[in-house]
Amino acid sequence: MRKINMTAMMSMAVAMAFISFSDVTGAEAGNGERRIKGLKYDPVLHAQALAATGGWVYNESVARGTFVFVNMQKRVSPNVLVAVASMLKQKCMILVSVKELQSGTLTFSSADKLLAETGGKLAAFVIDDAALPALLVAPDSRWAIINIAPLASDSAKDEIVSNRLTKEMMRAFCMLFGVGNTMANRGPMQKISTLKDLDDILLKGLANESVSSVQRHAPNYGFSPIKRAFYRQAVQEGWAPAPTNDYQKAIWDKVHSVPKNPMKIEFDPKKGR
Repeated sequence: MRKINMTAMMSMAVAMAFISFSDVTGAEAGNGERRIKGLKYDPVLHAQALAATGGWVYNESVARGTFVFVNMQKRVSPNVLVAVASMLKQKCMILVSVKELQSGTLTFSSADKLLAETGGKLAAFVIDDAALPALLVAPDSRWAIINIAPLASDSAKDEIVSNRLTKEMMRAFCMLFGVGNTMANRGPMQKISTLKDLDDILLKGLANESVSSVQRHAPNYGFSPIKRAFYRQAVQEGWAPAPTNDYQKAIWDKVHSVPKNPMKIEFDPKKGR
């Protein structure tokens, strides 16, 4: 009976964690000071894991439904909205996009029309209107309004206003999926009554509890997830993109190579027709 090398298995498991860690945080293989749950980043284990798996790849063609952030303001750079959309897409594995519209007055009736025009299943409109509160959510209508004006009412620096907008975008996103407040300390899904409450949120992304809730509720709103798999699995299933590094090329070549001793099946005339 073949013996199982538990040390090797544990090493590979840790390496898989580092691949996931790099995928989320952008950790580089040469950075020996990155840590995940107290474990020091090991570039050797990371390289072994990449050689075995090829790293993560994504298939967006199988996903259905899009959450759209509609930008109708000019006070904050569109790059801030794009960065938040990208983060939410990566964390929740659903399609999230940003659509630019000319600045103008948004009414509740026009929000219904604009939602239909975006083609999204859910939408959040980012506006700049001193007459409205910072966040309005209409779950039955499938849209929300995020208002930059109250977020800048104290003449805060641009960076602070951008951070406030980022948090309100995450909150609107979760609320439209039916996700409420969580127990995650300092996460964005908390009771917010003042700008200070918003500034006190330290977490730069969604808490795992919120991510799980979004993924659980997303099918009810017409969403299906982006497929994520290791490159080796994607090659075996036939949907992998062309290799982009030596690790992936080695896997691609091995999976597509002709066996040295291919199985031969001889024709049996007694069984043939």
